[in-house]
Amino acid sequence: MATVSPPKGSSSAGSKGSSSTIRPARRKPSNAPVFLVALLVLGFFVAVSAVIATDDVAGVLSTFSYFGWIAAGLAVLIGLGIAARRGKAFLGLGWVSVALLLLAGAALAGAAPIFSNTAHASQANQAFQQQNYDRAITEYRLTNEATYFHKELPESYLLYGNQLTAAGDYQKALDQYAQVISPELKPNGFEVQVPDARAKAYLAWADKLDTDNARLYSTFTADQRASLDNDMLSKYDSAINAQPSESLANQAKSGVRNILYRQAEDLKNQNKFEDLDALYQKISLKYLDGTPQSLSELESRMAQNYLEWSRQATTNLDYDQALTLLEKAESRYASYDPKKVDSVTPEIIDNFGKLAPQLITAGKYDEAVNRLEGALKTYGSKDSGNVIAKALLNSYIEYGNDLQARSSFDDAKNRFKQAFDLNQKYSFNDARPKASLGKIYLSQAQTAEQKADYPSAIALFRDGLNTQYFSQDEINTAKTEISSSYYKWGQQTEQANNPDRALEIYKEGLQNNIFDAATRPLALDAGGSILLKRGTDAEAKNDLEGAIKVYNDLAADPLFKDSASGKSLATIAPKAMFTLSNQLISQGRQGDTVITDLNKLTEARTLLISITTNYPKSDYNSQARDLLNAQITMTGKITNNQGQPLGSRPVQFSTDFKLCTASTPDNDPDCQGRKEGIAAKGEVKGFDTAPDGGFVIKLNPGRTYYFSWQERGGKWITILVNNQPGPTVTVKTDGLVPVNFNFSTPTAAPAQ
Repeated sequence: MATVSPPKGSSSAGSKGSSSTIRPARRKPSNAPVFLVALLVLGFFVAVSAVIATDDVAGVLSTFSYFGWIAAGLAVLIGLGIAARRGKAFLGLGWVSVALLLLAGAALAGAAPIFSNTAHASQANQAFQQQNYDRAITEYRLTNEATYFHKELPESYLLYGNQLTAAGDYQKALDQYAQVISPELKPNGFEVQVPDARAKAYLAWADKLDTDNARLYSTFTADQRASLDNDMLSKYDSAINAQPSESLANQAKSGVRNILYRQAEDLKNQNKFEDLDALYQKISLKYLDGTPQSLSELESRMAQNYLEWSRQATTNLDYDQALTLLEKAESRYASYDPKKVDSVTPEIIDNFGKLAPQLITAGKYDEAVNRLEGALKTYGSKDSGNVIAKALLNSYIEYGNDLQARSSFDDAKNRFKQAFDLNQKYSFNDARPKASLGKIYLSQAQTAEQKADYPSAIALFRDGLNTQYFSQDEINTAKTEISSSYYKWGQQTEQANNPDRALEIYKEGLQNNIFDAATRPLALDAGGSILLKRGTDAEAKNDLEGAIKVYNDLAADPLFKDSASGKSLATIAPKAMFTLSNQLISQGRQGDTVITDLNKLTEARTLLISITTNYPKSDYNSQARDLLNAQITMTGKITNNQGQPLGSRPVQFSTDFKLCTASTPDNDPDCQGRKEGIAAKGEVKGFDTAPDGGFVIKLNPGRTYYFSWQERGGKWITILVNNQPGPTVTVKTDGLVPVNFNFSTPTAAPAQ
């Protein structure tokens, strides 16, 4: 009968008493570890085979690393399975297998990177030597070593870019150059080569575009040409912007110029001068290579464009723009071929001549004058037809006319003077400048006279007369109106209570202007009236001397003596003179014999003489003559040389004498038989002296008397000098002045 074993973990009721135990059956050993080892060995040989087949050690090492991680992951999964089964084997694998897998995985994953970096570097170097720069770049990047990133890697990018440029893959080449200067690879020693490398790529690219399309270019539409040109220009610009070496930059600039000059021909054929100028300016600013040839070519093209553009402007009557363009052409020629400058000059001169009337018509007088003056300085010597000078002359005149119309007389006058001077300098024989000046001088002067600004009017009239500007009719008008202005100015000044200044004005007018017969008598009478009033005012103040001085000045004045006031002096001046002379006589002597002030008597006599001389028709003439002709009282005393008086002695004064000598005929009527002494002749005044020798007699004034006396015994004696009566015995009398005569004989004549 069969027995049933108790379940695991339990015993039968009688088991305790049993002398032996029942052993469980032994399991068959698992083959999983063997399979795992075999798998690892197989993987190793597979990796070795891959290295042999691909020559990619670094790749195999990387695969080992991945394999290690797989093993480690598998160990973790098996471990989790064992744990879930409470320590029992999982898939035939126990904890030992887990440990073995973990150890192998860790070894593979940890060791693979150490050896893979070296392997990548080795492979990269090998690729670099083989000029397989693309793979070298890949391998260097897989090394993850910074040293390769700043030397080998940027160099590989640079050389790879050069390969691509040579192969015509320009964009990809530029991408490689961009890597050389990327922040990731900086700094490196190959950055400085990038500008030239990029420029070469762009230049090659542009050259390829040009070569590829050269044959068909002439068949392209305008849009196709523009597209190709823009593409090539873009490449050249990019080359320039890369800032390469000078030679490469110049190649790019030359390429740009060739394209732009090709475009220039199209613009020129279409007369698009402004667009063409913009194109040339673009070249000037950016695409010259610094060589004289490139500059002179551009200057020549620009000058020619300006010249043709200016001719279009001239045809369109836009002379201002034409001149601007011609001056630019002139400037361009001057910079590269001075000999061509003179070829532009005739057109410049012609346009200046045409521009001036336009500016004048537009009222731009200042601009016309200023521009023509500058043009005359610059081109006058080359202007054989004096086109500019004539235009300037006309501009001056038109400007002056405009200023005159706006009452800007001084400015107008200046412009007319400029025209006048220019007319004389170039001998144009244009009558307008002189006529305009004469007209404005006369008009300005007459305007000033109407405004009662007589000094200004006179000055303007004089200016006109002193210049060559007045016509004969204007000269006659000016002469007449100057005199009128002087007279009105004098009247104005006199009314302003300034007679002294008014008199000066009348004099100035009369002395300097003798043209106006109608005004001159008025000025004479006005000035004379001022002088006469001075005298009458002084006379009213009893200043007779002052009044007489004024009257005398008026009478002697070469201008005003013929005035109405001057002619009235005959009835006014003598009265003052006679009155003053009477006053002076009264102050100069007492009675007929005593002189108190000889000077006043002399002055009185002078006044009386002036009345008789200057005013013979005056009522005071006869009274003055009576005073002047009244006999003079002479007083005196006769003594001998001892001072003793010769009293009761006959003496005589005569206006003439005769010397009686032994040879005198007996019948001489003067000597009457006397043979010695003198005989008195002419007017004879004889008398006897008083007992004290004194005498008083009356003599006629203004005569010379000879004195003689009678010696005892009847002989008449006088003192002779050279047979003439000596000066001590002569007496000269003047009207009004008493004479005192004292005489001592030269001998001791016996006293009475």
